Amino acid sequence: MQIENNSGWEPVGQGVLLRAFELLERQSKIVVPEDAEESSSTCDTKGVVVAIGAYSWKGATPRAKVGQKVMFTRFAGGVLRGSDGYVYRLVHGDAIYAVEKQT
Repeated sequence: MQIENNSGWEPVGQGVLLRAFELLERQSKIVVPEDAEESSSTCDTKGVVVAIGAYSWKGATPRAKVGQKVMFTRFAGGVLRGSDGYVYRLVHGDAIYAVEKQT
């Protein structure tokens, strides 16, 4: 998958810039009460990797590649608005705990 970083932000170190799919989840037909959602696991946010920092530490390697769909901790990192108008999430690479398997 070809992804371009038009956000105006470039992550450094072990930072990973993601576009979260939270909007898609909120548009589904299934309605989950907010209190039930809050009591569920906090590790259930999906997104796509837009950019990865330099990973200059000895032996450190990114957990995902640009363009891969990932799952990350719901409250990880910070939310920022890109110069292209989209909302992004900047997280530490360790916040990513699953990568979609390519078939």
